[in-house]
Amino acid sequence: MTVRHRKGYLMVSIASVSFSLLIAGCGQQAANNAAVTRTNQSAGVATGALPNVVQVVHTRYDASTKTAVLYVRDRGTRIADERFAKLGGTPAAGPQDVVDTGSVDGVVNYATTRYANHPVHSVKVIDVSQQRTQTARTYSVPSDLYRTLHSDAVNAVPSEMSGFAMGVPNASAIPIPPPGVSIDRSITPVAGIHAPIVQKENAVLSVAQSKLGTSYIWGHNEDRGQYGFDCSNFTAYVYHHALGYKMTTMSRGQYLSVGVIVPKSQMRPGDLLVFNQGGHVGIYAGNGQAIQCGGGLAKVGYLKVTPGTYWGNHLTVVKRMF
Repeated sequence: MTVRHRKGYLMVSIASVSFSLLIAGCGQQAANNAAVTRTNQSAGVATGALPNVVQVVHTRYDASTKTAVLYVRDRGTRIADERFAKLGGTPAAGPQDVVDTGSVDGVVNYATTRYANHPVHSVKVIDVSQQRTQTARTYSVPSDLYRTLHSDAVNAVPSEMSGFAMGVPNASAIPIPPPGVSIDRSITPVAGIHAPIVQKENAVLSVAQSKLGTSYIWGHNEDRGQYGFDCSNFTAYVYHHALGYKMTTMSRGQYLSVGVIVPKSQMRPGDLLVFNQGGHVGIYAGNGQAIQCGGGLAKVGYLKVTPGTYWGNHLTVVKRMF
């Protein structure tokens, strides 16, 4: 199956000018030639650009507009979180709340994973580094990520995913490439498309292990020359270099459209693991562990996924990739 190139729109609102930039959607880079329109913007937003890499200090969800609002600061600025208490929402500013605002998919990925059980149609990022002035930018979310799925975190497979194969008894039932994936013919992966299963497992794990300790930054992907990963940029990178797969770098997109669902009891090394309805993803490494980026570690590392552990109890679905 060939991945579609999705188109979205990024609204950049600074001072009295708003730029509407045509951008590529999840997992794709921005288009070089942007269509530009101008509209008026309300006062109170300072002239200037958002800092490129920021710390999210607080988030809230506006149900009336289906907007996730992210309050961010320059990483060198300290902000008292108390001033956001009246807004509701959730304090952030953890080690994994570092976002590259220049990366559309990074911002959208952060918002849609933080509000995995809410429909998010847009993301508003507000820089609160300065006490008297603010800079804001609004990003639109591709429509194919609007959908949210709900399932039991332990055993059930979402009924909305009825288009996927379930209970696959053996590897021969998995199409290669699997749903949501295309083959990148421009690279030479560690294991080719016709390689034996064991060779593919080893390829996936060797590429993943080569990145142990790499920092967590939302929107970064070493395929684009950026240091670091977020969880789904990491899985996309691993499958790309191990097997030559091209797929979305959005965790909600990987939940909705990538791979073939298999029972948790048949989990094997190399499977894509989806946690918290797309709030986090990783790769099964065997011995009851997932190798992933984040998961509270703020870097690439291992997490236990055995029954009774936090991540084992929050494993939503297992996706076979080969």
